[in-house]
Amino acid sequence: MGAYTVPVYRGVTMTTDDAGRTTETATTDTLIGQNGTGVLVPVTIPLVATAASVVLLALAGRHRWAEWAAWAPVAVTAALTLLGMLTIGIFIAPVAVALAVATALNHRPTTLPGRPA
Repeated sequence: MGAYTVPVYRGVTMTTDDAGRTTETATTDTLIGQNGTGVLVPVTIPLVATAASVVLLALAGRHRWAEWAAWAPVAVTAALTLLGMLTIGIFIAPVAVALAVATALNHRPTTLPGRPA
C-alpha cells in the first residue's frame, strides 16, 4: 500500500517565463508513480516470503524439514535486500531481519510420532 501512497521521490521543477522570472515548484512522487506497476513484483516478494515463513514455522513443530525450509524465505528476502540496496532494498531490510529473528527464535524440539521429544 505504501508503494502507492508514500512519496519517496522529491524534486524541484524550475520554469522561467518570458519576463525572465523563475518559478520553483517542489514535486513528489510515489514508488509506483516513478517506476510503474512493474515494481509491484519485487515489492510483493517480502509479503509472500513472510506468509511462507509463517506456514513453515507453524509446521516446524511436526515436521523436521519445515524447520530447515523456513530459512528459504529468509534467504530470498535477504538476497532481494542486497540486490536492491540502492533502490527498494532499504525498505525490505527490516523484513529480512524480522524473518531471520523469528526463524532463529522458533527453534523448538520436534515431536514426531513414535519418537521421544
